[in-house]
Amino acid sequence: MPNINSTLVAMALMALLAFTPSCAQHVGLRVRTWAYPFLVNPQNPDPMIWRLHTGPDFDVFYGQPKNLPAAGIGFYRGWHPNFHPKQEAVRIPGRLGAFDLEWFQTTTTGRVYRAATCEYQTQIIKSANLDRDFRNTEYIHVWAYGPDEKQVEAMTDYLNGMELFREKPKDIILRPWVAGPNDSAEPRRK
Repeated sequence: MPNINSTLVAMALMALLAFTPSCAQHVGLRVRTWAYPFLVNPQNPDPMIWRLHTGPDFDVFYGQPKNLPAAGIGFYRGWHPNFHPKQEAVRIPGRLGAFDLEWFQTTTTGRVYRAATCEYQTQIIKSANLDRDFRNTEYIHVWAYGPDEKQVEAMTDYLNGMELFREKPKDIILRPWVAGPNDSAEPRRK
């Protein structure tokens, strides 16, 4: 029969293991550009520290330049962005590499924040016997911030040159599937 001390130690260890992943995901794991080459900007060799937060169907990358500690960039890559610009945001037409988009910029005391969203890549699921194909679009929500407009421009310039945004990827077309008797193009009703 185990004694009370070994039981307490086991419970403490289990609590620590259960708590550790949630802390790591909240902060984000540090990643290297050799593992994620699309984070590289060949025109800007300034070192950037990257962190990654992985969700069930998305990734969020946070970039922090070593030489500009008050500035940074980030982007969400996934299927359901939650981007709601403030009404007072200034709209700035622009580009992000190969993508046309509209930046939304807000300024508060000592901080400029610029964000945008764009369609990145579409998956098309071909149906063999239904009258339509199914489409699922992956989005990018991107942002840059800094203490002044000049540093935000430097951050958006870095984003513009990243491999991820250099060219728009082709749509992914998935092979045809045959709908069974219980499948339909319409949502199921209870």
